Amino acid sequence: MKRMFKYYPEDFKDLPVKVIHMDLVFDVYDTYTNVKSKLRIKSLKLPLSKIELNAKNLEILSISVDNGETNYEYRKDENIIIINFQNPVPPDTEFVINTETICKPTKNILEGLYYDETPQGAPPQQITQCQQWGFQRIVPCFDDMMAKCTYTTTIIADERYTNLITNGDIVEERHSIGGGRDRIKYANLITPMAPYLFFLGVGTYSTYTREVEYPDGHKFMLELLVPPDSVKEIVEK
Repeated sequence: MKRMFKYYPEDFKDLPVKVIHMDLVFDVYDTYTNVKSKLRIKSLKLPLSKIELNAKNLEILSISVDNGETNYEYRKDENIIIINFQNPVPPDTEFVINTETICKPTKNILEGLYYDETPQGAPPQQITQCQQWGFQRIVPCFDDMMAKCTYTTTIIADERYTNLITNGDIVEERHSIGGGRDRIKYANLITPMAPYLFFLGVGTYSTYTREVEYPDGHKFMLELLVPPDSVKEIVEK
């Protein structure tokens, strides 16, 4: 029987694991980004002999699991990596999958990492779009709205960028690491987040800030990033 729609409810299965945390390091260059990931997950009520991660148009440099032997198969036509465990992971066991991959920004695919409008004389503006399945274009993952977890994210990039941003609070202030490159680290540890909400951006902007206060007295700093040639009087309205 011909399917009328691309997706049906039965196409969305329960995750085979609980996703706990992702520790990500993005080393951003003009034409590619090296991404190192430590994906902490927990097996459920059954042993795991393998898992499948979503991965689209990535170059795989390495995949390993802490305290275990594995092999993997990257099925590019299906956008999945199958990781086989030499010894099955016991039920209710936490473990970490380590991956190192390369993703490349695009000019005409507004998913994953892509080039945005770049101010004259600045390094290439790059931002992400992860909704609905763009996260797998950046890093191997469970690209599922139920795969909510916490994140720590480190960005390393050209020191000429005015802004290196991602989700969470800054836990390591931006600083030089030499060679014309800067490093900053964020942590999003309070509320687990679905992968389609992940955002990363490196760019050159003018930044305007304003303190905002909730009725309960809680305050936070709101930042507005605009093109460098924006008219200040209009922005401040």
